[in-house]
Amino acid sequence: MTLTIADNFIQYSVEDDELIIDLVKVNTPRQGIGSKLVQMVIDLWKSEYSDKKLTLWAYPQDDSIDLDSLISFYENLGFGITDDSMRDCGVEMAY
Repeated sequence: MTLTIADNFIQYSVEDDELIIDLVKVNTPRQGIGSKLVQMVIDLWKSEYSDKKLTLWAYPQDDSIDLDSLISFYENLGFGITDDSMRDCGVEMAY
């Protein structure tokens, strides 16, 4: 499923026991749009799926952000690292 703000979007899926943020695509970086998109999914999770886990796999998809900055971005939104055993490919995070 996809939520959008202008030409920016977030994709998520709902599994048996978790809501997963699959992709965040921000074409206008550093304007708070990414935070707003993630917050939209957090709000949806709180209102409709709070019985499930809310997770994501944090990994840079291009050169606009490095992994440590991406982790900090998600931590500022309330996520924490649950598994960094494959850190070279990214880290699993949960809300």
